[in-house]
Amino acid sequence: MGMCLTGNRLVLRPLEPKDCAEMVRILADPVISYWVPVLPFPYTASDAKGFFNLLQDNPHRQVWAITLKEEFIVLIEEYPNFGFWLDPAFWGQGLISEAADLVLKKYFSDPQASPLLASVRLQNQRSMRVLVKNGFAPNGPPVASYSKALRQSGPLQPMALTPDQWFFLNPVFIETQRLQIFPLAQVHQDALFGCLAQKQVARNLAIVPHPLPRGFVGRFIEAARWKGAWNGMFALADKTQNVIGMIGFRAAPLSAPVAADLVYAIHPKQWGQGLMSEAVNAFCAFLFQRYPLEAITAEHFKDNPGSGRVIQKAGFMPIPVQSHPSEMGKSAARLEPAPITRYRLMRPA
Repeated sequence: MGMCLTGNRLVLRPLEPKDCAEMVRILADPVISYWVPVLPFPYTASDAKGFFNLLQDNPHRQVWAITLKEEFIVLIEEYPNFGFWLDPAFWGQGLISEAADLVLKKYFSDPQASPLLASVRLQNQRSMRVLVKNGFAPNGPPVASYSKALRQSGPLQPMALTPDQWFFLNPVFIETQRLQIFPLAQVHQDALFGCLAQKQVARNLAIVPHPLPRGFVGRFIEAARWKGAWNGMFALADKTQNVIGMIGFRAAPLSAPVAADLVYAIHPKQWGQGLMSEAVNAFCAFLFQRYPLEAITAEHFKDNPGSGRVIQKAGFMPIPVQSHPSEMGKSAARLEPAPITRYRLMRPA
């Protein structure tokens, strides 16, 4: 049996043969079939059985029956296209929104998730509101689509939801005893500039120059902000959400073993308080929870021993020199390469 998803009121489970009778009852209603152009009309038991058999032959197609107190009321599909329909007796209760939230969270939990596509008749304002509320946007102009129930063509609006948009609307939020961690955004530009413009910070990072041009930080945030994929930078803030630094990662999902490189910086005024160790512990736990990583790596210049203490407190162990090709690192704020030490944190057993 496939995965089940559980919400406050609903349980989403794989479609079963016993659901066919209810599918016929609901989909035979013109109120439903008018809005779903691909549905046969009238919808028969043979159609329901054929749809179920099609799912058995296509294991990658993810469709759930949605139940309320074990009563079949709705069908929702995640892949390859997002779609749904609901028994009219249950309209107006927010059930589709609850189901959509469960399905979209599951879909975008995959770091390699591609944009999710959907389509809706322009006159179907109920379904359009559900899609827009969840972040879907028009994906091209409307196209003509023939409705078997209406026996005529009508405009169908293609829609899409990108991982970037999903995580903008549903940002990751990590909280520790003293800190908050959330995706970097342009509103953090001034605070981050104040941190990265410090020479003792820039010289311990790879790409941050010193002196720091004012426009660098905005470009950096746009290029590096987290979009739900295999790399991204997060703001590091105190409990009042004053940004005091950043923490992030870069990963190569096709490498073997799969590992992520940790990157972090904090304003010198915050040094010596154990804040970065606190952040590294929480952030690494997030990375191991979301990504199929075997390890997280980090490095520091040898003339920056404080950074070494930070990652060692988090459980990182030095990597022997012979295990990596170079022990020299470069920084845009240094004139010459300088010796580095590399560390590795393995996935907890």
